[in-house]
Amino acid sequence: MNNYLVYSPDSGTTWHHLQLPEGSYDITDINGVIQQKINQNGHTSGVTISANTNTLKAVLILENGFQIDFRYERSLNTVLGFNKVVYTSDYQESENPVDILSINSILVNVDIISGSCVNGQRNGTIYSFFPRCKSRLQNHRNTRQPGIPSCNS
Repeated sequence: MNNYLVYSPDSGTTWHHLQLPEGSYDITDINGVIQQKINQNGHTSGVTISANTNTLKAVLILENGFQIDFRYERSLNTVLGFNKVVYTSDYQESENPVDILSINSILVNVDIISGSCVNGQRNGTIYSFFPRCKSRLQNHRNTRQPGIPSCNS
């Protein structure tokens, strides 16, 4: 599980470790838990994590001498798309897309058709595909025309 964050509130003089509880988070939730835990440690937070929805990358804003060290094992860097380095600049966008959810396949279902099958069961699926690209933004380019599967029942 990648749920650790190491931060410094004083330009790298002292370092504090925090752990997010196991659960299901989006970027807003991750930011909220980080803010809460930094405040519980007696610091006024100078860390904000948000999303760039155009690039699917995370945005890290550091203020008031805060630094983030993503070099530790089980760090949030893999989830947020950051490299294993220490971040000190005011504004940083992750080098890689956020990897919170994995997508194996996409099914498009409607309730006005019949005759399609999923895993041998009749279903209202009109389209199914498996994304085959690195960027989730490119999925629409890699789809093929749907075929109508046969049910052997």
